[in-house]
Amino acid sequence: MTDPNLVDPDYARHGGFPQFEPARPGPGFGRFLTAMRRAQDLAVSADPDRQTWDAAADRVEELVALLAPFEAAEGAGPANRVPGLPGAGSLLMPPYHVSEFTADGVELTAQFSRGWLREAEGRKAFVNAELTDPDGTLLAEANGLMVRLLPGQP
Repeated sequence: MTDPNLVDPDYARHGGFPQFEPARPGPGFGRFLTAMRRAQDLAVSADPDRQTWDAAADRVEELVALLAPFEAAEGAGPANRVPGLPGAGSLLMPPYHVSEFTADGVELTAQFSRGWLREAEGRKAFVNAELTDPDGTLLAEANGLMVRLLPGQP
């Protein structure tokens, strides 16, 4: 593939795809993402009293105030640019790790929280997922069969 900058010296200034380099945000970033993913899960599954919601909102607002002075331009922050972290360091992606990347395909593992297990039968797990809009209208659904491999199986 030809370097687009050799063909067009102004490539980077008029709509070409930006060239992102991997980010190295430091070890605390991975811990932060793990905690934030757990907080997201609890935000949609917890059912505490109003006082607890207010206390949680206060803490989140403190976190926003702590991070706001460091807001970076698009492509400058670490999200999606840390290949060694689950989901490449993106809080908005499910935690995944690429285990194989070849011309024939990509293999990855992903971990979803609050998976909908319809039925379990031995090593088989029948799972469902739904994507709905805020009003509850079904936009997409998925059904899958997950099979737990035996030791030594690829």
